[in-house]
Amino acid sequence: MSSYRILSLDGGAGAITYINCLVDLERRSPGFVAATDLFVGSSAGSFLAIYLACNVALVDAGRISGVELLEACRSFLTAAARAMVPASPQAYVDMVLGKGPLSNYDKTQALMQEEANYGPTTTLGDLPPGRRVVVPAGRAGAPWGPRTYDSADPADAGERLYDVALRSGSFPIVFPIRDGQVDGAVNTNNPAMIGLVRALAGRGKVAAVPHEEIVLINLGADDGSSNLSNLFMPEQPEPPRDLPAPPGPPVLPEVEDALKALGPVQRAAGERLRLLLTELHDGDRSLLNPTIRAGLDGTIGALGVGLELAVRQLRGGPPPALLPSPPPSTPASSEWGWLPWFAFPMNLLYLLQVMLNSEGRGVAQQCHELLGDRAFRLAPVGLVPSNVGFLIDLLGMVDLLVGLGALTAKQWAVEEPEWVRALYNFQPCAAESHAWIAERWMKG
Repeated sequence: MSSYRILSLDGGAGAITYINCLVDLERRSPGFVAATDLFVGSSAGSFLAIYLACNVALVDAGRISGVELLEACRSFLTAAARAMVPASPQAYVDMVLGKGPLSNYDKTQALMQEEANYGPTTTLGDLPPGRRVVVPAGRAGAPWGPRTYDSADPADAGERLYDVALRSGSFPIVFPIRDGQVDGAVNTNNPAMIGLVRALAGRGKVAAVPHEEIVLINLGADDGSSNLSNLFMPEQPEPPRDLPAPPGPPVLPEVEDALKALGPVQRAAGERLRLLLTELHDGDRSLLNPTIRAGLDGTIGALGVGLELAVRQLRGGPPPALLPSPPPSTPASSEWGWLPWFAFPMNLLYLLQVMLNSEGRGVAQQCHELLGDRAFRLAPVGLVPSNVGFLIDLLGMVDLLVGLGALTAKQWAVEEPEWVRALYNFQPCAAESHAWIAERWMKG
């Protein structure tokens, strides 16, 4: 029986992590990305889904390899993140005062219009036959409702690729409303179920796909998927303390070098943040609530502590308490007002974290209930929780975000020795992911 393969890509800052994981999956299983029949992505995931659907024909023709396609896609995403950085600190002041969105599309749109990316005039109807892309956005005006773009739908054939991507990436407050539409996350940040339903229903000239033929891999960012991500979680579990010692330093030099290289980047990000905070003043009065201001500074500092402790643990040092514990009150027992939801210690925008993770995992669970083990959720998080990644991106600290995303993928990819896998404890780990790809995705 042949398989119909759906690759689903969540929105959010975690995209910079899982594009690196996709590179690793392709290296281990050549042909993985070219085997995809339907690409579905929301927000940042839509940037990737459209790029891959637009350029995978180069792999089909033998002009580039699957790894080269994914590496080019990673470079595109990094360039898009840089293009979104506000031009000046005044943009943050204007956003806080409600004068306008933080940034605009000018540089990002120009990047997407380059021939090597989407092209200036390429439409959904121009995509190669046999490949399908589905992208959600949300209508911002009455009657409010979801908007789904589908390359198999004749009504969407004339939609330009960069317009579709920018509508799906128009996060409210950060970017302007685009053609009456906003970010795909207001529809769903995990678009796997949209892709699954579209495949089952068929569209236009594309026939419905039988349920038993569908195989789906869903990539995103699930906080709590590793011991490292638990550093920032309320009710965080105890860190592993009984791991066997490594044979002696240096251990896993590639990961260790990446950890060390991020130290200066993190310190530079902290300095950038302090300079930005000095701009967010009206005379002598800060425009930010004191708790939020302290939390912003503490978040970047906590990342530095986490990096240092990760190096020490990797080299077999003593297992110290990872980070200061949160206060004894927890979400399960606290009657919180608005402030803790936005400024929980070491975890700003905690409300955003709860909402995105519940929605992401909820959709993944629905897909698994429908497809069984033909649906797989891979969503590794290390030292960048989804909401902290959003803040880092919002503050224009792209080098830190890119470095931490690459680091997380390197840590996830470690399969040996066993004590290192136990140290990071990603669920699912790389070995489980590669085994599923080999058994479910590459066969059929």
